[in-house]
Amino acid sequence: MDLLCKQIGLNLEREGRETTYFMIRLILKGLRGYGDNGPVGINGPGRLRKGIDAEDEPEYGIFLEALNTLAHHKIILFKFMHTNYRGNDRGTFKEFNVFVANRYKLERLYAELKWLGESEDKRSNAPHVDNIIYYDTNSGEMFFNGVHKTLQKRNKKLLDALFLASPNPVPRKTLLSIARSQKKYAEVPAKYVVTEAFTNLRKVCGVSGVDAIKLNDDGWLNAHVFPLNLQQPPSDFITD
Repeated sequence: MDLLCKQIGLNLEREGRETTYFMIRLILKGLRGYGDNGPVGINGPGRLRKGIDAEDEPEYGIFLEALNTLAHHKIILFKFMHTNYRGNDRGTFKEFNVFVANRYKLERLYAELKWLGESEDKRSNAPHVDNIIYYDTNSGEMFFNGVHKTLQKRNKKLLDALFLASPNPVPRKTLLSIARSQKKYAEVPAKYVVTEAFTNLRKVCGVSGVDAIKLNDDGWLNAHVFPLNLQQPPSDFITD
């Protein structure tokens, strides 16, 4: 199975997997649904036990390594807050400030690490992650299941219609008009041109199969949809 956690080189030994899962769970727990990507404050593992110096904790190094790996692959942005903190007010102190720069990939990592931690006889066939789209109808720029692309021409018109209508479907008549909006498609039979347009859109968006972009009599997005700006860090979130 093509797991993202292996692709980006996360430490998948038991301690590494469990510490990284703990870190991602902290981040996601601090967010309010897919429309909130932070910034959110979190603590390293040593901060959760009173009187323990975090830098002397073995899992603290794993925690930092995982943060840096995710940042390197542009899944998160993070910055240190108060690195010299030695107080006991654990309820208000946060050591790291994190912004999720690729929500789908973070959700996928969370699902994969949880799946890997289950016994093989109890695992599902594959980790499940919801389809998520962040899209700007003005520019055509998007993150579709973590894939960053900018759509143009017919593909943009088609996703514009699907995105703006979501969660409702777009009538086939509208889809046919968009599918034939370029001259080279004007004479293609109706029964083929819409199917071809959807197949091409899925390919350009980097989504496999037909699960995320549905076409029956009508067309619709089987996904959580949000404006692109919710996947972009605030201007005052500056990482060192």
